[in-house]
Amino acid sequence: MTDYAGTLAGSGLNAYVNIGLEPTFESAVTTSWAGLVDECSFTRENTIYENRGIMDRRTVNSQTNIATRYPVSLGGKVDCGIPLSMIMGYISATTDPTCAVFKGDNHIAATPNTSYLPSWAVHRTYVEATDDSVSITGVTWNTGDYNIELDGEFTYSLEGVGKSQATTAAVTKTSPATALGSWNTTVSAEAAASYTSGTAVKGLKNAGFTVNNNLLVRNSFGTTAPVAIRQPIPGRADLEFRLGRGAVDDDMWDILCDGTVNSFNVTATDGTTSLDIDVNSTYCKSIVHRANLDDQSEETALFSAKDIIVVVADGETYVKYGVA
Repeated sequence: MTDYAGTLAGSGLNAYVNIGLEPTFESAVTTSWAGLVDECSFTRENTIYENRGIMDRRTVNSQTNIATRYPVSLGGKVDCGIPLSMIMGYISATTDPTCAVFKGDNHIAATPNTSYLPSWAVHRTYVEATDDSVSITGVTWNTGDYNIELDGEFTYSLEGVGKSQATTAAVTKTSPATALGSWNTTVSAEAAASYTSGTAVKGLKNAGFTVNNNLLVRNSFGTTAPVAIRQPIPGRADLEFRLGRGAVDDDMWDILCDGTVNSFNVTATDGTTSLDIDVNSTYCKSIVHRANLDDQSEETALFSAKDIIVVVADGETYVKYGVA
């Protein structure tokens, strides 16, 4: 029996994950960041062809791995614009960019890359053993969920799929030195029937939004198995915005129940880094008012949004994407 000896490297205390934006699909990363990820998971999924045929036994005759892909998930805190840009399809500049989902007639026009989203590389290593470094490249993010809690942090989770993996040497990267969370975030309602522009939402307990790019992930044709995936194509983006608050009065209930269009602005800033998130042209899908004997009455509202645009000021260097 083979003895696979090695040094046990194992905890998050001695691991770090770098995130890098690829200039083009699965190209070498020129800019990457560490310190943005609290949890990282990547998987290798093989599609196995089981050749059985008509024969006198119940087991397979032969097996072939015909295709491979690499699902990736990340979670952490939103301390700069990077976790937001990862789900977007438009990045306007290398510093302090505007980021947007560019699907739809009301979204920012993106040329020449209207068919694809930016791709990323996820690199994980351990400080004790650089030969334990793994990079998943050609990662396109399918879903992103962002949440701000009254007594907590500004957090994110991302799900996507990568094309390939490689073992590479560890490279230390610096982390954005910021601290964003509920303590420096404001949410205001704009362009609503009874709200003036920039009126703060009262009694706020939490806010968040979700982007689903509805990726089409297909295998490539190839001469040798296993084949890799093609560059995924985004479908129609589903955008949802949500608000939770302790009920103050009937202002939100009345406005959202009359079926009018509303827009919202979420601003997070520590005085140096700032994220200005516009959630535009929303319709309320549902609003729930709860009251009970022992706790604060509360309202929860869920919206369908037409677009989400993020204006970033964080001093980080991005790669322009979706612009000529």
